[in-house]
Amino acid sequence: MSENIANEIIKEVAVWGVPQMIDLIITTYVKPKLKKNTKDSNSILEEKLSEYLRRSYNKYLYMNTIVFKNQQKTIDDLYIPLTVSKRNIKPKVGYANILINKFPDNFIPLYTKVLLIDNAGMGKSTIIKYLYLEAIKQNKGIPILIELRRLGQDDVIIDFITNEISNIRKKFDNDDVYNLIEGGEFIFFFDGYDEIVEESKGKITDALREFISKAEKNMFIISSREESSLSCFGDFQRFDIKPLRKEEAYDLICKYDNNGELSKQLITKLENEENLKIINEFLTNPLMVSLLYKAFEYKSNVPYKKSIFYRQVYDALFEDHDRSKGGAYVHPKKSNLDIEDFYRILRILGFLTLKEGITYSKEKLIEILKRSKQYATGIEFKENDFIYDITYSVPLLLKEGTEYKWIHKSFQEYFAASYICIDAKENQSKYLSQMISNKKMDRYYNILDFCYDIDYKEFRKVIIYPTIKKFIEYYENSYTDEPYENYNAEDLDVRKNLNFIYENTYIIKIDKAVPSIDEQLKYTKEKFKEIFRGWKYVSDKNAAMLISNTGICVGYLKGYTNRILLKLLSSKQSPIIKKDIHTKSKRYSENIFNQLVEGEHLINENPANILNNHEIFGEVNRFLIEYLPQGDGTNLIFDYAECVKFKKEIEEEIKFEKENKLFL
Repeated sequence: MSENIANEIIKEVAVWGVPQMIDLIITTYVKPKLKKNTKDSNSILEEKLSEYLRRSYNKYLYMNTIVFKNQQKTIDDLYIPLTVSKRNIKPKVGYANILINKFPDNFIPLYTKVLLIDNAGMGKSTIIKYLYLEAIKQNKGIPILIELRRLGQDDVIIDFITNEISNIRKKFDNDDVYNLIEGGEFIFFFDGYDEIVEESKGKITDALREFISKAEKNMFIISSREESSLSCFGDFQRFDIKPLRKEEAYDLICKYDNNGELSKQLITKLENEENLKIINEFLTNPLMVSLLYKAFEYKSNVPYKKSIFYRQVYDALFEDHDRSKGGAYVHPKKSNLDIEDFYRILRILGFLTLKEGITYSKEKLIEILKRSKQYATGIEFKENDFIYDITYSVPLLLKEGTEYKWIHKSFQEYFAASYICIDAKENQSKYLSQMISNKKMDRYYNILDFCYDIDYKEFRKVIIYPTIKKFIEYYENSYTDEPYENYNAEDLDVRKNLNFIYENTYIIKIDKAVPSIDEQLKYTKEKFKEIFRGWKYVSDKNAAMLISNTGICVGYLKGYTNRILLKLLSSKQSPIIKKDIHTKSKRYSENIFNQLVEGEHLINENPANILNNHEIFGEVNRFLIEYLPQGDGTNLIFDYAECVKFKKEIEEEIKFEKENKLFL
């Protein structure tokens, strides 16, 4: 018996066992609660819950991936156990790492409220679906998975859940479901917070918080990319996904062709060609690993830049040769567009849909494609033909029921970034500036990442230069008073950076009359609400980090854009960034805070500020480095000397361009 046939039999056996697993969930968690209620709708609710679990199990068991064009693979075919990591609030304890190779009790239910946060392609949705399936297999509760992109701003969460369970025919009311939820033992998986359309985010966030508050006896996990609005979920524990190790990335590559020749060739190339070491960081991201495989399958070479990966994958999908016809035959497209015209429409489509989310009805998609034609003079096609091509011939969109969805949000972002940098030159600087304003940079991080690669010259002029200019000005005009002349230069460098990056940073000493950790957290949040008036949401993530039992916490009001820019530049190996910084004082002592009076202490350059005392200056820095959020687990600051060189280069470039304009 071949390995493929054996795998198919195993899959079928797994599906056959689903009714028994679901019956066990119903018997364990649902029937005991319904016995207390004699309403006739009990049997209907029980039946509908069983149907929902069976339906959703089969839905989330299968994955659509860019590697396997129009082929269904199960999660078990492609899942590499990922590790999630939680920063421990106790000093010197470090990170709590949990391997997701089953439904781990030290993840959920140990933490009843979890935020799963990470960058594009790290596998957040895959983990959510894997845990959902494992919850059913291991009888861990009543799992409900909600894709948040499907929520409208006027949707009531309980209505949405009821409709999900009811499917088409609704024979019970919300009270039946709500009474069941009130009893606890549900596990709510809210997937893709970052995929909620911006105009609906405020209302949906409020609805989520209200629902979670009312259904507090249950367990909740929310997945998302990094977003500032997540700060409103202050009572959730944050987990990040650990990057893949090289061995794990290679295991994933081998899964794509069942340990065939192509995966062996790619791994050999990655191991032995010295010039490929530059892309090692791509091996840490599951999506990038899959794109690497797809790009290599197409051209047998490895692109060095992220944006080139995506272009090569697009080319591979468009020119997917029919090997049954000699490997040179390319299926014609119904739209009759060539590879470049099709690419141009995709760029426009990516840009126009940024505010629309990643899922659309057919009517909406047709409307957007009609608008796309207005941006692409000279390109003609029928909207229905293009929809067919983008779903089947060049499958960058998936058809789910009556809706169409980008196969991954990062493809929408790649095409949008390409539009900004290629088609919208006259407005490029305006678009780039808008994306870093008003706390939008986290939402557009991946687009900016692509723009950095596609048009670095414009990116550094519009985004990096203004920030560096402000930094140098602040650096050269702060901590210049006479008392600081004898301070350690490294300590001063770090403090100037921290003050620039995090505006309005406070250290608060808790009132001794506040005894427990929970009460201290509550006290701290209230304190920060007083300090940061007008700040809608205050949490221990962005405005109050409690430090164990010391009665000390640290918080900041601004600096989000600076942190995101540092993270982006660090990922690009920019010389103007210092990584893993250390101060003269290698560790801080909790005893340094004994002399602080209760209340808030603003970090500033006033020599009279007790936090600026010479003997504890470096230790205060170390404390801030330890507990101010960095975003990617490293300590990042600007390199002043490199920033000065960078600023000079750009200003010389701007001057040269002004003096050497070409006239025809």
